Amino acid sequence: ILEHPDKPKFLEGNVQRIEEGWDDTKKKAQDRLNLLNETKDSFIGYAENNETIATEFEIAEDEIKKVKKHFNLDAANADLKKRQDLYKKSNDTITGLFNSINSYYNCMAITIPEDKKKILSKEIKAVEEKLEVCTV
Repeated sequence: ILEHPDKPKFLEGNVQRIEEGWDDTKKKAQDRLNLLNETKDSFIGYAENNETIATEFEIAEDEIKKVKKHFNLDAANADLKKRQDLYKKSNDTITGLFNSINSYYNCMAITIPEDKKKILSKEIKAVEEKLEVCTV
């Protein structure tokens, strides 16, 4: 119709608007198709990674269980607490006894002869050296 020389002029404008509308609709449809394809790929990737991460979590949990079985972390904490308590009790007892010995020596040093003071002083120094080992 548009090639006919006697065509009405309003047809050119209508045809041009139809062509532009068609091109615009076609472009929007292609954009929508691309978006849908990208969304489909995203769903596939999400599902695959979700499965992968689930298996990775299972592997990690198995490794943690192996470590817990091998090292028994709960028992280790209880053992550490027990050892710390034993150390504290022993250290307090030994330190208390040493302080008592020192105070007894100081009291005895007032009245005992010099040769006995030297012997007792050597004994106290030996105990003090052992005490340093306990505090390290």
